Amino acid sequence: MQEQDLNLAYRFVNAQMRYLIEANELFTSLFELTLYEKNNLQFDDENTRKFTDIQIQLAELFDGFSGTYLPKANLDSKPLFLNMVPLNVQKIAKQLRLNIHPINLYTGFQRDGFLELPFKDPFSFKEDILPLSLFGKITGGNQAEIVLDHNASTLDNVYAGMQLVITSGSGAHQKALIVSYDGITKVALLNPALERVNHTSTYLIESQFKNEHIFSLDGSQSCPIAHHIFGADNYRTDLLNPYMPTFKPLTQEEANLRQEQKISEIDLSVYTEAENLARRKLHIFDCEFGNLLTKENVSRMFQQISLCLDQLKILILSQKNLISAMQTALPKEILNAEYQLF
Repeated sequence: MQEQDLNLAYRFVNAQMRYLIEANELFTSLFELTLYEKNNLQFDDENTRKFTDIQIQLAELFDGFSGTYLPKANLDSKPLFLNMVPLNVQKIAKQLRLNIHPINLYTGFQRDGFLELPFKDPFSFKEDILPLSLFGKITGGNQAEIVLDHNASTLDNVYAGMQLVITSGSGAHQKALIVSYDGITKVALLNPALERVNHTSTYLIESQFKNEHIFSLDGSQSCPIAHHIFGADNYRTDLLNPYMPTFKPLTQEEANLRQEQKISEIDLSVYTEAENLARRKLHIFDCEFGNLLTKENVSRMFQQISLCLDQLKILILSQKNLISAMQTALPKEILNAEYQLF
């Protein structure tokens, strides 16, 4: 094993720990604000402002507003976008018989509540990002060539081979394959052509790669499942799960539709507006519901933030055990005092 790889592996897991500890501190602050509002049944403007400020800090820490900018969490000035595990760190862990997992701490914190996830390993020094799943609204075009909205990628053919689903509005529930995509004009060529779609139609582009498949370095290998800790959203279940996640409908309408259409339990897409709304209400970073402005929002945020803190405790304990195991397994010269932080 190369000494530089050993060194990187040890610093990487320590960086992950700093990442989790800072997240825990910020979520604790959110919890205290929410608990105060819950107990006092008041809606203090100052507390609401503090709540929003902490949400922004969390978004910047994790993924820089969903991949738009570089996050604050980094190692050697290289962003830990989804805490993906670099291939050389994975190899070291395997040789040392250590269990290193990526920890997915994305927020999906944008004005519309949707997200764009980075696809490449941050240690590959590549800045291109690929939305794994992307919501949007049709802004123009025709039945066979539609214009995606401003959230769509500027990379040519980045969505080629992916499926587009009309989720609401005119022509809802239709599906088509994206044959090609122009990043400048944001025009997607579809097959087959869709019927009745217009500016009221919203879409979901479904990647063949789901969020649990985080690809490393050269894009040819996937890491073990990553964990999402922020409560229910449109993409993942809200509990830590070491196995393949399954979609858990929050509305009977969604449950009935999925059963009628025999939609797989591992299909994490949302197919009804009622389900979309139900999940938005549970999303800590949703602009409309993730706040302390109403009694209902305070109650939901208290429950979801409590869940996040419980899950962070599990992740931090797991990371401490990993660091302890590495300290036992790695040569003493690698355990530089500069990195022995925990």
